[in-house]
Amino acid sequence: MMMIRMNFAIFIMHEYQKKHNVKDCSMTNCQLIFDLFKLKVRPCFVMLHDEKACGAHLVNMLDDKTFIDATYQFSHRKDVEYLFDPILMRDDAKAELTKMQVLKRLSAASTNELLTTSPQVYADMINNGHFLINDDKLYADQWDMMEKFMNSMESRCT
Repeated sequence: MMMIRMNFAIFIMHEYQKKHNVKDCSMTNCQLIFDLFKLKVRPCFVMLHDEKACGAHLVNMLDDKTFIDATYQFSHRKDVEYLFDPILMRDDAKAELTKMQVLKRLSAASTNELLTTSPQVYADMINNGHFLINDDKLYADQWDMMEKFMNSMESRCT
């Protein structure tokens, strides 16, 4: 039942974000999914192959290898690739890298280097119970929609 609720929640969030042209709010989206379903947050980079661009991003983890992206901006695209290499996360959260720069960093990187900059810090803060959002209205609007949806589902199931 939780997976069904989660899938509907993500669908509703994506529709809201699409309708309101929401961008650059993975922190807020991850916080909402964490609050609703207690799914841990993990930093990554999203690479957009068509645009040859890459930037820091946050996703929620279903388990150690499976993630969900509550951010419509990237999750609906066919040219997106999610990179979880910790070396990449050392760049500033707003850094933009070309595909070649990313590949050079990956090949030159030491696999033992730890993740030490803001994307990991943000994920750790959310995972440790801190409330961390970058858009109050987006969080509140999506929370209200989720609450209505969850109440509607519960009333139909009883």
